[in-house]
Amino acid sequence: MTDPLLPDGTFGAILPDGTYNAFVLDCVESSTTSDNEAAGPASLTDRPSSTLTLAIVTGEHKGETLDVVAVGLEGGFAELVGVPATLVVHEGTPSVTVEAD
Repeated sequence: MTDPLLPDGTFGAILPDGTYNAFVLDCVESSTTSDNEAAGPASLTDRPSSTLTLAIVTGEHKGETLDVVAVGLEGGFAELVGVPATLVVHEGTPSVTVEAD
């Protein structure tokens, strides 16, 4: 599942604001955020990023999957796939904390 593109070119939230327990299913590393479809502000586009595919593991949205572009994560595919994560959606904007060792 991906975020729906709104008419103004921004992405709409697919989950309501809240905190979600998640699991990292996949990690695709990019050399910069501009390599991703959802590049952020210009100040972030020169930083390495990863697109994480997360599965929600508890609650009403259990079993749903979504992709989140993350900037500044430590580790790559081998370190991130298969580990728990916490997804926080605040005012429609997601942030992810990966609980990697």
